[in-house]
Amino acid sequence: MKTLNNAVPGSRWRVLAEALLGFILLPALVIAAPPAPGDLFADGPVISDSFAVSSIQGGPWLVFVEGTDPRGDMQILWFEVTQLGGRNSTEIITLRGQNRRGFSGYVAIHMPFRIFGWQTVRAEIRIKDADGYYSEKRTHQVDVGIPTREALPEKWRPALANKLGDIYFEFERDRGDRMRSSWHD
Repeated sequence: MKTLNNAVPGSRWRVLAEALLGFILLPALVIAAPPAPGDLFADGPVISDSFAVSSIQGGPWLVFVEGTDPRGDMQILWFEVTQLGGRNSTEIITLRGQNRRGFSGYVAIHMPFRIFGWQTVRAEIRIKDADGYYSEKRTHQVDVGIPTREALPEKWRPALANKLGDIYFEFERDRGDRMRSSWHD
């Protein structure tokens, strides 16, 4: 068994140099690495509240979101829209003006409504700021093709004046459902 003292000449210095280089570079790599989506930051964006009905029969699915950021540098709403057992899509809504500091508004998710039976769609929402930090995730789910039984809470009525954006989501079609998009007619 070789030890550092009786190793091949010069290898002791190589081992020492590699250890020193790793010690110097490790902090630099940790600082330069972008934050993972799950990273939270004390001064980063926050989803204060959100709301969406759990069933719709027609029209777009309105997802209401309230967000804040003390530094006022929120850049995007990050949506992961998923048809359970089918398609998924990542969509980005750019925040502009006063919405970068704080907002209460909605995103309209348009889906095809000429379907047989019903489909379940899930939306996972995060806010990302200019420094690359993300808010905690909020999740909402809707059954498409079933009448809405929920009324819009009074708190969200003023948010109807602030449309943050639109998302157009297609269902997976290879299951023989003969679905057609409502916006392609």
